[in-house]
This record gives sequence, structure tokens and C-alpha cells, in this order.
Amino acid sequence: EKIKIPIILSTNIKDLNINGFEELELDYFDFEEFISVSKKNLPINNLVGLFLQSGRSKFGEKNILLRQSFTLLELEILKYLALNLGQQISISKIFIELKKRLKTSKDSVYQAIKKLENTYVIYT
Repeated sequence: EKIKIPIILSTNIKDLNINGFEELELDYFDFEEFISVSKKNLPINNLVGLFLQSGRSKFGEKNILLRQSFTLLELEILKYLALNLGQQISISKIFIELKKRLKTSKDSVYQAIKKLENTYVIYT
């Protein structure tokens, strides 16, 4: 008789496929969940600010973690996207703006954006 042992794999890689495993996507905290675990009796405006600072995780990420998790190019792309929320942005436009500040190539920008998509950091 075969013994079935439940195994759970966790990854941040979007296109990882392993035979015999089912995919279940779990999202980060939403604002309501953040309020329920924050246990802070603060005005709603303050809670919104704290939620935005912590980036949907229970504990705010430090810049050290960002530098360990992303390349300089990826961080610059993320900064550019954050500063231009709600705007129509093309990869070419991102490249032109980043080229003013960094020494980079169009291929590098495309590869960095593909990696950010593949690891669920950005959605296109």
C-alpha cells in the first residue's frame, strides 16, 4: 500500500511546473487583514500610511532586503513604475528614462522586466 505524504512547495517563480503538483496562488495581506493583525488603535489615515509603508507584508521591508532581492536596474524600474502609477508606460519609455541615470541596454531592461514579471513582482 502506498503512503501519501502531503508536500507543499513554496516559490516566487511564476512559470515553475512540477508534475504531480497543483498550483495554489496565495496573495499578500490586503488592507483589512493588515488592520486585523496590526493591533494598533490609530486613525484610518495613519493605518493607510502604515499599510503603504509596509508594502502589504506584516512587517515592513528594510532597504537592505530590497538591495539583496533586486539588482540596481530592477530597483530603478520599480521606482520608475511607482512614480508613474496610473500612466501608460512602455518598456521603451522606461529604457529612455533609465538610460539618463544608468548605463544600461534595452535588452537588459527587457530581461529585468521579464524577471520581475516571472517572480510576481509586477503584472503586465
